[in-house]
Amino acid sequence: MKDFKNVFFLPYVGSNYENGLLLSEDGTIVPGTESDKGLKVMVLGESHYCGEECVECGLASTCKKEACRKFTQDVLTCYLGYLKGKEGFESWMNTFTKFGKALKGKDERSTEIWESVIFYNYVQRAMNATRTSPSYKDFEDSESAFFEILEKYQPNIIITWGRRLYNNLPSTCGDFGKTFIVEGEEYYTWVYSLGDIHMDLLSIYHPSVGFDWKYWNNVIVEFFKIVSHE
Repeated sequence: MKDFKNVFFLPYVGSNYENGLLLSEDGTIVPGTESDKGLKVMVLGESHYCGEECVECGLASTCKKEACRKFTQDVLTCYLGYLKGKEGFESWMNTFTKFGKALKGKDERSTEIWESVIFYNYVQRAMNATRTSPSYKDFEDSESAFFEILEKYQPNIIITWGRRLYNNLPSTCGDFGKTFIVEGEEYYTWVYSLGDIHMDLLSIYHPSVGFDWKYWNNVIVEFFKIVSHE
């Protein structure tokens, strides 16, 4: 926590993150190991919603509650607890289940896939009402925190949830990367560069509603292929 000057909501870092994720011979994505490391993956969400309507929750505030900084971590811990039968189901968990299937390529709920990634919400101020969109200033104020996260964890690939988030990401330290086609649809990638470290970014639909995990698995697999061959 002391490593960050601008990050308010600390990321969830899976216990197997450093070993990454591998594209297996059967086309599924599996956790890497100490002897066979894969690509380090960041899953990038947009923002949190604070049910208590706390106007002081986040970067542009005076919030001093240490527990609030663990919001992201607590969300993932709760979800993984549900997968392990230790927590009850809540409707928001469907978002993580659908993305987990799209990432792994199997119709199953996997804890191991989440233990092999970082999950981070970009906007460092919680929204205090449902379906409230972050402002331009919210995105702008969160840039320094985002680059702190990239510098510390240096993911090989970043998968962002939603077009709005992608359109509001910083264009500094980066440029367009390779393109690829899935079922006639062309996908563009973006590459952030910090010194000699290059991080490829792909935007997908937000997995909350109207999300076909099988289709998006095809997109993610193609993305893995082009990054793996760089």
